[in-house]
Amino acid sequence: MTLALGLKFLEEGFEFKTLRSSNRRYEADHSSISRTGKAWRAKWRAIFLIEGNLAESFTRLPQYFYNVELRNPGTVTDITTDVTGRFSTCFFALGCVIQTFRSGLRKVLIIDGAHLKGDYLGTMFLVVAMDANNQVVPISIGVAKSESGELCTYFFQMLRRCIGEM
Repeated sequence: MTLALGLKFLEEGFEFKTLRSSNRRYEADHSSISRTGKAWRAKWRAIFLIEGNLAESFTRLPQYFYNVELRNPGTVTDITTDVTGRFSTCFFALGCVIQTFRSGLRKVLIIDGAHLKGDYLGTMFLVVAMDANNQVVPISIGVAKSESGELCTYFFQMLRRCIGEM
């Protein structure tokens, strides 16, 4: 029942903005009362079936990077692991964006970081540049376990490797 309820919500285009609104819409459409906890579990189960879980995503990352490098020449990717073989850092910059930066974007980089929350904590680094129309163009993305000096140095070395000296 829980899984069927969640899949029904997703098929009908419910956005799950809030749990109460999803519950009310289901009750209005189906003239039955569902418990809040059941709707919540159904929502997360349906999302899990569609998107998978986070641990699975980390194991697929090397395959994803390989396919991107294969189909987009010049792409720079890198994944590092710690001594136990667990994810430590990754870096990603598309080849077409690197070429665009070298040929026509302003030679000013804007670098920012955001702290990741949830099951997998860490820091995501983002580098963007601006074109002649003041539009933001993402250059590279990096993810690390923390915002330490060593990991920031790794990120900047990878960035220099893909865009070169400025």
